[in-house]
Amino acid sequence: MTVNFSEYISLSLEYPALFFLGILIFGVLFVHGWTDAANSVATCIATRTLEPNLSLFLAAISTFLGVLVMVLFQTNVMESILHMVNLGEDIQTALLALCAVQISIILWSVGNWYYGIPTSESHGLIAGLSGAAIALHQGLTGIQQKEWTSIFLGFLFTVVLSFFLGYLFTKMIQKIFQDRDKEGSNRFFRRGQIFGLLGTAFMQGAQGGQKFIAVFLLALSMAKHNAQVQPIVIPVWLLMATAMVFSVGTSMGGYRIIKNVGMRLVKMRPYEGFSADASTVTGLVLSTIIGSPVSATLTKNISIMGVGAAKRMRNVNWNVSKEMLRSWILTFPVCGILAYLFTNLLVWIF
Repeated sequence: MTVNFSEYISLSLEYPALFFLGILIFGVLFVHGWTDAANSVATCIATRTLEPNLSLFLAAISTFLGVLVMVLFQTNVMESILHMVNLGEDIQTALLALCAVQISIILWSVGNWYYGIPTSESHGLIAGLSGAAIALHQGLTGIQQKEWTSIFLGFLFTVVLSFFLGYLFTKMIQKIFQDRDKEGSNRFFRRGQIFGLLGTAFMQGAQGGQKFIAVFLLALSMAKHNAQVQPIVIPVWLLMATAMVFSVGTSMGGYRIIKNVGMRLVKMRPYEGFSADASTVTGLVLSTIIGSPVSATLTKNISIMGVGAAKRMRNVNWNVSKEMLRSWILTFPVCGILAYLFTNLLVWIF
């Protein structure tokens, strides 16, 4: 299934909710890039490897390329989102439900940004879709339990893997470079951090782009009265618009979150920043290959905690960690409830 831009406009005239959904999805993508910029740049800034503006510029370019490249070769994450819930056969109410999901993500993400707390738009999307499906079906029948269970296991896999890799990479580097020249080693790891920044931003674009393109394709499929999005064919205009908005959001940078992640969570030296970046990229690549829609935010921050724990557990600022963990845990119920309430409200109004 594919829809060119003129067809999208025609469908939007038939279903105005589809037009507003498009605006909201691009709004979420902008917020996604803006609040998640810290995932890519925080360690480079914290170790003074790059200036903030240059870090964000490089992250924006890499995010753009991540959206474009990965969705052309790997759509497993997209498949997981497309088959996670059943929003019913009424097109109008289904589109309104998808609008409610985007509204809940924006409200939660911006609210947490205000306090400098990183959030996961990915988890917000999963929770929101679940809440919207429950609202439309008045029960759990709209949730595909197999897909949801797979996604939840992917979430747990990410938490454990990210912490372990951050800890392991740090210990390995400490062992290998313990007798090397400190100044030369720092130069090496500073260069390595730049590649880590590019890799993290690329995978963030690859993961995040797929999830919200999937929502758009689902909406277009329903508007065209197709039962399912098969085969997956991404319109060029949608791919380019997604990459552009996501990267522009990244270039803006959520400085409050960057400060919390890069400077307050763990005090890092260049090799520790490199370890955090390497473990983040590894975790995101593995998750994408198996089709698990995980959070780049969660992956990066848990990796940083693993890096800090490799030296001493008290090296991690557990007060900041608790704030972040509380936010991630609350994302599921809060976004689910918000999507449930907004779905009922929008259906009642329209």
